[in-house]
Amino acid sequence: MSLPNNINLAPATQFSKSNLLDKLYIWGSSAGKILIIVTNFIIISVWLYRWDLDRRIYNLATSIEEKQLAITSISKKEESIRKIQNKLNIIREIESSKAYYSRFLENFNKTLSKDIEVDRVTFPSVKIINISASAKDGTAFGLYIAELIKTDSIEDVTLFGSSLISETGQYSFVIEIKYK
Repeated sequence: MSLPNNINLAPATQFSKSNLLDKLYIWGSSAGKILIIVTNFIIISVWLYRWDLDRRIYNLATSIEEKQLAITSISKKEESIRKIQNKLNIIREIESSKAYYSRFLENFNKTLSKDIEVDRVTFPSVKIINISASAKDGTAFGLYIAELIKTDSIEDVTLFGSSLISETGQYSFVIEIKYK
């Protein structure tokens, strides 16, 4: 006994004679299969797209972390470079002021005599020198101040304090010299 190759459970003659509800049922069952297949395809496509987006997000996050590390590394180097630049600027200022102040000290030394003994020299600002010194006597002090006033590069000489040391006869004084 041989089995038939094709089995049709809904005979064609009966389908053509069936009512509208039966035809909708048969059409819905065949169209429903297609709808399920299309829906599954859409779900798989959305899942693959979401997987691709997650992979991109992970790659972006990794890239951001790497760049943050690079920026942190660069900022530390930049900070050390800025410190070095600040030190170089200070050295430049010292070098330029060294020449500036050595010129003033040279003029100052020209006015000194052997009767004047300098205790302390300070530079409170540019073009100003404060001197704490003592003279052999009042006459030596007067001659020293007169010599300072005659100097062309000196604008003003101000006496802040003076005293006569009676034991030694020395005249102690503090002056401020303003240069032009």
